Order: sequence, then C-alpha cells, then structure tokens
Amino acid sequence: MIDKIERLSTTAYAVLGLLALDSWTAYELKQQAQRSLHFCWPKADTILYAQPRKLEALGLARSEVEVHNGRRRNRYWITPKGREALSRWLASPSGPPQLELEPVLRLLFADQGTLDDAKSAIDAMRQWAIDRALDGKSILDSYGTAEEPFPDRRHLKLLTSVFYASIGEAILEAAEFATAEIQRWEASGGTEPSAQLQTRIHDAARRLGRVVEHS
Repeated sequence: MIDKIERLSTTAYAVLGLLALDSWTAYELKQQAQRSLHFCWPKADTILYAQPRKLEALGLARSEVEVHNGRRRNRYWITPKGREALSRWLASPSGPPQLELEPVLRLLFADQGTLDDAKSAIDAMRQWAIDRALDGKSILDSYGTAEEPFPDRRHLKLLTSVFYASIGEAILEAAEFATAEIQRWEASGGTEPSAQLQTRIHDAARRLGRVVEHS
C-alpha cells in the first residue's frame, strides 16, 4: 500500500490538497478546481472525478452517502493518513514546470503552412492569456465578499496569482512582438529575422545569466 501511495500522481495530491481544506462531493471538487487548480494544473473533469474514489481505496479519503434534492451522492473527507501523505508530498522536492504550448508548437512548424496559420497560432496564445486574465479578475473581484472561499488563505492565493499574472503578461507581450515580426516579413517579402528579434533573445539570455550568477 505504501508503494501505491508513493506512486500517486500530482493530480491525486492536488485533489488531496483540496480535501484538506474541506469536504466535497465530486461535483464540488470540480467546481473548486476550476477556481484554483485550473490556473496551474488544468485537468479534464473525468480525471478529477476519478481521484476521490482512488484516494478512498488507498485509505487517504473517506466518503459518506448524502441525499440532495432527492439524489444520492458521495461526500468525501480527507483522513489522517491522507494528511500524512499530503505532508510528505509537500516536503519532497518539486518537479520542474512543464509547459505544453500547442500554439507555440504550431508556430515552430509554421513554415510547413502559411503565415495566416502562424498568425492564428499567435492569436490563440493571445486569447488564452486574455481569457485567463478575465477569469482571474472575476476571482479577485470576489475577494472581501461573501462569495470568497477560504478568506484566511488569501495570502497564498494572491502570492500564487503573481505567477499567473506574470505569465499572462509575458505571453501577451510576446504575442504582440511576434505579430509585428510577421507583419514585417509580409511587408518585406522575406523571413530574415530582424535585428530586434535577435537582440531580444540575447538580452533575455543575459538577464537569465545574471540571475544564475547571483543564485
């Protein structure tokens, strides 16, 4: 059983973390995940729905059947064993960020398509950043109101939001830069990288290098 717990997925620990805050039905877990996990660990609803039962099978969660509007549903709680497993996971080394950016992947192979295809990929990145910003603003607007869940955890929610906001701003800026670069290609009839593009990459590399030197 210990081996199975040690092989839990990061998603399982994410759900365990939510159960550490409160009891939830599977549907409530999905809703809460949309407010929090969606920004840093987005997963399909089917994956989230499956986690509570798996955690219960390992003794990390327990459930009770309740009746709501005439329908039976399971409500899940974390167990002491679950809290111990969550604590061990939090104390273990974290894996590195893993970026899966399909629009950037499409942009990488844009020479096999058209410039309009490349623009569409950039637009997808831009729209994603805008949508996440709107979602984040909606959540932030609820802070200090009766709709805010777990107001005692606001300091952590705001701290993690700094990362989301920074990523969104960086993507929007990069999308505008990329759009201007493609427009330059169209105007000149060529695809020679601009000096500005190469300077931008070199400047970023130097900034990262200085950070590494002082770390």
